[in-house]
Amino acid sequence: MSVQVGLQRAARTDAGVHAAGNLVSIKMITAVPGVPDLLSRINEELPPEIRVWDYVSTHILLLQMKEKETY
Repeated sequence: MSVQVGLQRAARTDAGVHAAGNLVSIKMITAVPGVPDLLSRINEELPPEIRVWDYVSTHILLLQMKEKETY
């Protein structure tokens, strides 16, 4: 199955500094029929030096951030 996704990324370090990882924003389907382990399936498609460690719904992150707001 081939599905088009939207991808946004940004990375920056100061001169002489190296990043241990990067953050990527991507729109994706997280409940894929017949795919019990989405992270493993994504990593199968990537070169060995690039790994996805986890994913988090931005909707959940926004709710958590809203709970921490004080007025």
